[in-house]
Amino acid sequence: MSFQPINPKPFLQSLVNKTVIVKLKFNNIEYQGTLLSVDNYMNLLLDKDVKEIDITKNSSEDAVTELGDELFIRCNNVLWVSEKIANEDSVVPSTKLPATATDEVKGNSNDGDVEMK
Repeated sequence: MSFQPINPKPFLQSLVNKTVIVKLKFNNIEYQGTLLSVDNYMNLLLDKDVKEIDITKNSSEDAVTELGDELFIRCNNVLWVSEKIANEDSVVPSTKLPATATDEVKGNSNDGDVEMK
């Protein structure tokens, strides 16, 4: 089993003008909005339709705040970036974890993801 690294810059460039989800490193905040641009340092600029989502809050009404202005996110604050899937019903995406590492080592892979709520 070998690890093949992927250059993130072409991936981020492919997300320009698409709706993305950006998870920050240091808190439980996610931003959803249209990615306007990415620079050479991988800083992100999101359009005016940005929503701030606090995934620690139980009620989806309290968790979502519409910012109504462009948002600049410095690269060192980003944990991950993903394209938002168009058919998602809820605003807050569910957290999915892969099978545990011990199951994979023992050969007991369950071929599915475990969904956390």
